[in-house]
Amino acid sequence: MLYRPKPKLHRALFLSLAVLLGSPAVHALDKKKETKEPKKEEGIKPLKEITAKCRLFKGLYPILRDTANGDLYLVLTETLLGRELLHFSQVVDGVVDAGFFRGAYGQSRILRFDRYFDRVDLIQRNTGYYFDPESPLSKARGANINEPVLLSEKIVAMNKAQDSLIIKANELYLGEGLEQMKHPAPKGMEDRWFDLGKLEKDRSKVLDVRNYPMNTDVISEYVWSNPYPRVHGGEEVTDARSVSVKVHHSFIQLPENDFRPRRDDPRVGYFYDQIEDMTTTDAVNYRDQIHRWHLKKKDPAARVSDPVEPITWWIENTTPKELRPSIREGVLAWNEAFELAGISNALVVKEQPDTASWDAGDIRYNVLRWTSSPEPPFGGYGPSFVDPRTGQILGADVMLEYVFVTNRLRERELFRIAGMGMMALSEEELLHSKQNCTFASDLHMNVLFGSTVLDAMDLSEMERSRFLQEALRDLTLHEVGHTLGLSHNMKASSIHTVEQLRDKEITGREGITGSVMDYSPANLPWEPGDEVDYFHSTPGPYDKWAIRYGYTEIAGNKEVENAKLREILAESTSPLLIFGNDADDMRSPGHGIDPRVMIFDMSADPVEHGLRTIQIAERTMATVKDRYATGHRSYQELRDAYMVLTGRMINACNVMTRQIGGIYVDRSFADQETSEVPYRPVEKETQ
Repeated sequence: MLYRPKPKLHRALFLSLAVLLGSPAVHALDKKKETKEPKKEEGIKPLKEITAKCRLFKGLYPILRDTANGDLYLVLTETLLGRELLHFSQVVDGVVDAGFFRGAYGQSRILRFDRYFDRVDLIQRNTGYYFDPESPLSKARGANINEPVLLSEKIVAMNKAQDSLIIKANELYLGEGLEQMKHPAPKGMEDRWFDLGKLEKDRSKVLDVRNYPMNTDVISEYVWSNPYPRVHGGEEVTDARSVSVKVHHSFIQLPENDFRPRRDDPRVGYFYDQIEDMTTTDAVNYRDQIHRWHLKKKDPAARVSDPVEPITWWIENTTPKELRPSIREGVLAWNEAFELAGISNALVVKEQPDTASWDAGDIRYNVLRWTSSPEPPFGGYGPSFVDPRTGQILGADVMLEYVFVTNRLRERELFRIAGMGMMALSEEELLHSKQNCTFASDLHMNVLFGSTVLDAMDLSEMERSRFLQEALRDLTLHEVGHTLGLSHNMKASSIHTVEQLRDKEITGREGITGSVMDYSPANLPWEPGDEVDYFHSTPGPYDKWAIRYGYTEIAGNKEVENAKLREILAESTSPLLIFGNDADDMRSPGHGIDPRVMIFDMSADPVEHGLRTIQIAERTMATVKDRYATGHRSYQELRDAYMVLTGRMINACNVMTRQIGGIYVDRSFADQETSEVPYRPVEKETQ
């Protein structure tokens, strides 16, 4: 419960603040008899001149808010100064054209407040370098490694012992010193970039303060003005001259536990923190650490045990009720992979009640969230925030857009979509597509293509419902996979032959591809009557192996742990565990060399699969005019069918042409037994 002092009850306020801060010096403020007061620094007021007019928010970092004008103040003690904490930000609501959308995560950064005479500096720590503490070089660990001063604030009030002080926090939460909000236009996009204009601090404001023992949260509304905008944005931009963005800032107490960082390896795909070992003589000095949750067995001696604390997911109460079962299944399906790592019931799913006192932006809850945006920036998005010192995942959300389950095309330009995939991406577009997961948007196009094909086959309503439910489960599997630390595996779609994809016994056991983290098309029947698995229903063999690498709990010293991890990694030569990530994929000409690392491809024979896809699209195209251009209806469905069919044909052509000049790449290490060589040209017959 938050404490709201009455204006004249100074004594009660000081006592509460003293208990909060744990400082005897604060108690002394209320006593008549006191030791000789230290020399008062110029411009610094007694604590009571600030506290008397403010509301106190207790928590990790106590916050005071002026009840008259809304000014914010941070209360800092000797125990808080110099203490490292995590800063993390999340967009509450924004404008997609300006690069802000609900649920977008900022970077996780280590910050600290340092006192320097009459001011307090906010310092950002650089966590990208490692120095072995046993090496004499560790004494020079700070050499030429920048740790910037992001913000500097004068001390406005202090107690007599000078061990409790107050700084103003308006600039911290309403300026861009803490975090850069406005980003410059990418090269070549200046004429198309939505320019926010100038940040108007007088119009910006703090909307809410939420303080807890482990984290201090402030929600700010930033207001920008641009009197003469060149780009006005979409219809959801009410007036381009003034744009507001709401951002949730969190300062979080860093965990103190026995979590052990785990090294990244090029044979398995995890998100990671890039760290360079500055004291090694190895040719490759990478010491990158993967992102993973702190999952510990309740019974370390058991082969499989429930965790001490599971990863708990909440289905947000905005989620359509008919979609909740498939979403729950998609999350819980990951438990099969974790059991192979020795952990049962690693993930738990609950539903947020309509009467909940918390909202989805509360970082203490991992939430599967739903929105319906005018111009959706994604169909799904699975971010997490991490302790960059160790790689420990501290929290996550999954954002899902309602457009995914609608029968609407997001794109507006007929000929651009009809030739979808034909045009090469620019450097900026390619970088954006690889840095951001577009799986849900691409899956939405696959769903529209599949629905059009299945309509032409006159399949039952029950069968078409199964198609959509499988697609939604696949989407959930993919995005939750990201929140577990897994990056993309664009090579996994090459594990089955074309005929094996028709065998439900094989695809039910091994999945339609090796990984749910691939961008693969729907597995459609070639002919009416074919029974197939349309999408993934469980993690694939690669996913289960990757979870074993990331989450198997290994007792013993570092040497024992490394030996066990090498045993797991030695399995990477299995054809079912083939791996290639975004850095290698060939979605745009001139990038990548291994044609198996590609989006929208399927099977070990992508040429045969591509030709069959085109045949299905052409056969379906012959029926769409009779099917959709009849009765009292618009031509919208006919137009959409034309676009998704031609678009899928172009994607199939893109996949096939990548074989020409292609080179297969093998990631195995020199000490692994394999018949593969590091580089092998694609067979002449295929080219």
